[in-house]
Amino acid sequence: MYYVEDSVNEYGVFYTVEGNLQGVNSRILAVITVWLQSSNDESFRFITLKPKKD
Repeated sequence: MYYVEDSVNEYGVFYTVEGNLQGVNSRILAVITVWLQSSNDESFRFITLKPKKD
């Protein structure tokens, strides 16, 4: 799993994180999550999750 700083705006810094999720049926799904590090208090907030397309 790794992350990349994606963009910056008045709300803070957006990061994309790529990794894998394993379901209860043992299937593995490659995903991308987007997180925001708030410019107000520097806390992280989950924004969205989407499947990774190769």
